[in-house]
Amino acid sequence: MSESTRRRATASLIASLSLVQLGCGAAGERAPTVVPPIVVPTIGKLVIVLEPRGNGRDADGFSAAIDGASTRTLTSDASVAYDSLSPGNHTVRIADIAPQCAASADSITRAVKVGATDTVTVGMTCLGGFAYLQDVDANTTDLFYLTEDGRTIQLTNGPGLKFIEAWSPDGTQLLYSQEQTNGWRIHTVRADGTDSRPLTSDVGNEFSPRWSPDGTHIAYQKGDSTGVYIAISDPDGANVHPLAGTSPVDFGPSWSADGSRLYFGCYRFQRIYDLCTAALDGSDLRPIRYAALDPIVTPCTPACTVVPIQFAASPDGLTIAIELAPGQGPVLERVWAASVDGTSAIPLSGNTISFAGRWSPSGDRMLLNISDGGTGYAMATVNTDGSSYRQIVSYADSISSGDWSPDGTVIAYNDLRTRQIGAINADGSNRRPLTTGIGKGTPIWNPKARAVGTLSSDRVRVSAPNLEKTPILSRLRPEMLRRSLHPRP
Repeated sequence: MSESTRRRATASLIASLSLVQLGCGAAGERAPTVVPPIVVPTIGKLVIVLEPRGNGRDADGFSAAIDGASTRTLTSDASVAYDSLSPGNHTVRIADIAPQCAASADSITRAVKVGATDTVTVGMTCLGGFAYLQDVDANTTDLFYLTEDGRTIQLTNGPGLKFIEAWSPDGTQLLYSQEQTNGWRIHTVRADGTDSRPLTSDVGNEFSPRWSPDGTHIAYQKGDSTGVYIAISDPDGANVHPLAGTSPVDFGPSWSADGSRLYFGCYRFQRIYDLCTAALDGSDLRPIRYAALDPIVTPCTPACTVVPIQFAASPDGLTIAIELAPGQGPVLERVWAASVDGTSAIPLSGNTISFAGRWSPSGDRMLLNISDGGTGYAMATVNTDGSSYRQIVSYADSISSGDWSPDGTVIAYNDLRTRQIGAINADGSNRRPLTTGIGKGTPIWNPKARAVGTLSSDRVRVSAPNLEKTPILSRLRPEMLRRSLHPRP
């Protein structure tokens, strides 16, 4: 074969092989893969997550800022992500925290790693669902409601002193008493601040209103020219009538657990004063007397040694708390627990002054406001049989007027030094402020507020003392006003 012929044959073979390869590629053979260049990350990411605790919220949310910049709003149902962070330490600061809230930390520093996402969780405990009083001036107070969603609703507006009395069983309305030109009147207002109205418009004075357990009636103490007696009305004030006549003196009503009876102080049975009880139609009116109380209640010549001023039936209906206040004599003011059948009565605070007792929601304990006899005030809890007495704060703390949360885990109280409201676990742990500004006090929980749960050991922000110079009103002991209106022998 000549050289030229061999070259032509080789070229033809190469061309044939190329066609075969193209044909195979058309039949599904992959083309060569192009590998992109490897990119090495140089940044990281930090995500801030809020862990809500307690039963309340901050209506406006909180702010989170990283390294003193990039401030963003942080709410309970959202997170905040900071992208494109350089490796190394970054500091997140939480601010704009509402007074009723406390963060587990205000400042968190975290090391960001290249190419990684890190998460920071901030615990935020907020409380809500209670009404309170606020000073306006020496002659005026108003009622406010801190809702569970963090809003503050002003419930009343106008001149005169006002006192919080009681929530309706369904938590939709609040009873309060108000000073007017012709005496003290009882009013109701809805929890949203609407429909404020007086229940009565008579002359005289009305105090201590209490809702029936089913919310269909209101019982209260009424004083007019005919005497001092227990009146019953519909929730709107209609159909008002005396429980058992107007002679001579009845005061301080408390409902039985089933709503079929009322307990109250009375001067009807040749003794000043007895614990009395009657059915709602005024029948079966009788005193309940206790051998343990006879030596201190009976002597009233020339003046009473002690006077019962406040009554509260337990949630199970078996026990009634009686506050005995000294009239003229050395008797200590104390809260007693007494059986409703008259078989037993015991002081709950030993030889310690106690007043304004509050049953726990479960009825197995009582919260007592106590005093050292001077300027020191504190709180204690005790079982209904007088056992397990425990002072949960010191007299130096100067707090009083406590009220149980609906689940019995937390107590809201008055801080008498700052004139603000605070909260503390029922065992005395994790005390914290809940309000700021002008003087506030007398918290009372809505019975239908969500469960609070115990307060955690989140860092507590210390509020500066209130420097407002409004006069201190006698709201530490509002029952003192009522006592002054109770007739004396």
